[in-house]
Amino acid sequence: MIRFTSRRSLPVSERVPVLMYHRIACRPPGTTVPMHYVAPKRFENHVKVMGRLGFESTTLIRAFQEIDKPGKRVVFTFDDGYGNFLAAARILESSGMVGTVFVVTGQVGGVNEWDMGQGDVREPLLTQEEILALVARGHEIGSHTVSHARLTEVSEEEARRELEDSRRALAHLLGNPPASFCYPYGAHDSKVRGLVAEVGYSVACGTEKGWNDRWTDRTRWRRVNVRGDTTTPVLFWKLWNKSRSRATEA
Repeated sequence: MIRFTSRRSLPVSERVPVLMYHRIACRPPGTTVPMHYVAPKRFENHVKVMGRLGFESTTLIRAFQEIDKPGKRVVFTFDDGYGNFLAAARILESSGMVGTVFVVTGQVGGVNEWDMGQGDVREPLLTQEEILALVARGHEIGSHTVSHARLTEVSEEEARRELEDSRRALAHLLGNPPASFCYPYGAHDSKVRGLVAEVGYSVACGTEKGWNDRWTDRTRWRRVNVRGDTTTPVLFWKLWNKSRSRATEA
C-alpha cells in the first residue's frame, strides 16, 4: 500500500499538472473503454485531495497565460464533452473548482458516434444550453475538432477544416473563439501542431505525460492520465512521478 504523509512530497514551483478525464459516471456493461469511466465518488475524492494538498484549480487557458505566476494550480480536463460532465461540474463547484471540457462540435447535443462506430456504448453529449450554463459558472469550453478526427490520418486540407470549423462553431455559440484545443486520440505531429497554431488556438494538449512550465511547447501541453482504477493514493503517486520529468520539448 502506498502511504503519503506530507504535502511537501509534491514539489512546489511554477509548474502545472493537467489532469485528463473522460467520463465521470459508473461503468456501464458493454463498454469497450471501461477505464474511461471514473465513478463520481472517486472523482470527488480526487477533487478533495487536490484541495487538501493546497492546489487551486484553474482553466487550461488561464494556466497557460499565468504559467509564471507563483502558487499551486491544477487543471481538470475532460475529453469529448460527455453529458456526464454535469456530475463532475457539481462536484468541482462544491469545492470552488472549475474544469475545462473539450467538445466535438459536430456532435453537440447528440451522442458519441465516433465511439459507437468502434463498438462502444451510446453516451449522450452536452447540449448547447448545458455548455452555455457551464461557461456562465466559470468552466472553460475548448475544441476537440468537428468529428473527433484523428488529425494525423487525414489530409492537411481536412485537418485544417476540422480545426477551423470547430473553432468557428464555438465562437458562434459562446461569443468568442475558444483558446484551447485537445488532439483527439492524442494524435499529432509537427504538421498538425503547426495548423493548430496557425488557426489561432493559444494552447493545445494531447496525451503526452508530465507537468507544464514556461518552456513547454504551447501546442503540446502534457497531462496526467486519470483512469477508472486511479485511487486517491495512485493519483498522488502519478502526480509525484510525472512531476520529476521536465515538461519541455526541443
